[in-house]
Order: sequence, then structure tokens, then C-alpha cells
Amino acid sequence: MKAQPARRAEILQKLKAAGGVEENQPSLRFVLNWETDANDVDFHIYDGQGGHAYYASMSLPSGGELYADVTNGYGPECFTIRLPKERRAYPYTLQAHYYAIGPMGAGMGKLELIEHDGQGTLRFEQRPYVVMVDRAFVDLGTVTR
Repeated sequence: MKAQPARRAEILQKLKAAGGVEENQPSLRFVLNWETDANDVDFHIYDGQGGHAYYASMSLPSGGELYADVTNGYGPECFTIRLPKERRAYPYTLQAHYYAIGPMGAGMGKLELIEHDGQGTLRFEQRPYVVMVDRAFVDLGTVTR
């Protein structure tokens, strides 16, 4: 819609027909994927206020929610914070826990950070990772303002 404002009504109609909703507020998403269907990877998100979100506690009191605990597939596990930058509980520390590494041994994947300004502008950052130890916690870095 930002690229083609004249098509706004058409785009919104198609979005509604597909069961989607317009994302018109600022948000920050962390999306974790991995390369094999035999691994069980758990996504852990820690905020700057001491909150911890993961499969057994899927939201942070400061804001944000983990969508699903994917136990037998490529992911994704996605965590979304629907707050403007100034209300987010930075810094966020991110980890992947290889709960069950599966028969392939090493595991590879990617964390993607997607920031939306609420006006149609997106910013992407990708962080690839490799893990070779079953039950390992993999540091995926910190997200700051």
C-alpha cells in the first residue's frame, strides 16, 4: 500500500478475503527457523525488565507474545512485540535451545528481526546460526534500540 497508494482499497479487500489484518502500528518481530523437520528447537526471549518468554510462558509482562511451540518441523517460532520503540523493554536477549537435535547431528538455522514502523517501512536483519551439541543453548545476540 505504501508503494502503490492508489491500490489501497484493492489490497485491503484481498487481505480481508485471505483472513489477514492490516498491520498499521509499529511492531518488532523475531522469527526463528531451522533446516530440518527432525529437530525440536525452542525460542527463548528475555527482556530488559527480567521477563522470560518461551514455550511454557509465551508472553512477556512488558509486551510481546510467542505464537507457537513448533516441536517437529522447520519452524518458524515467531515472537511479536506490538509497541512503539519508546515503550519496548530493551534490551532483548535471544536464544535457541536445541531441545532435541534429531538424527542429522548439526543443526543450522536463521533468526530474522523484522521491524515495522507502522507506516509501511520494514527493516530486516538476519542472524544465521549453527549448533552441534544436543540440548545446547545458542546465543542469538541482543537487540537494542
